[in-house]
Amino acid sequence: SSLHFSDNNTLYSLDNGTLYTINWKKQTKTTIAENILSVTTKDDSLYLLKKQNDKSELLNIPRGGDIAKDAQILLNDLPVFTKSELLVTRSKEIFLLGDGSIYKVNDKLHKLTDNAIAWQYNDHDSSLLFIGNSEINYFDFNFNLPDCLDLRAYIHSIYAWLNPKK
Repeated sequence: SSLHFSDNNTLYSLDNGTLYTINWKKQTKTTIAENILSVTTKDDSLYLLKKQNDKSELLNIPRGGDIAKDAQILLNDLPVFTKSELLVTRSKEIFLLGDGSIYKVNDKLHKLTDNAIAWQYNDHDSSLLFIGNSEINYFDFNFNLPDCLDLRAYIHSIYAWLNPKK
């Protein structure tokens, strides 16, 4: 189960493939979509990875929109990931963490790395930090760098800080 706030303070909950809006004052939830693999919000939009038979599709729904009427298909014929997360940057670049691989979404999925075990996006400075292949990687969207910067030089100092010798 995951919770997501939109920029207009709508609370969404994704639970076992069903997406709900939550009214915490009335303590009610309303189903808005089923077969959802992952969800995120950005500005006035809701981004969904939705399972369609043996494939999935990436959808964009404007705030207050109806999934059946207002959903825009951004990309279809995608794999059905067993575990996935979506990320949308300030400049509306879309990234997908699917079964341990990080993809940039354009007209198709562009794989950036395999074996990612965690990622964190910082919207304040528009940067992405992820761990994969025993490396800590950093991507700064402000510089439009072609690839991820390898921070291997800092792993030992980070490791030492996390595991001080007694």
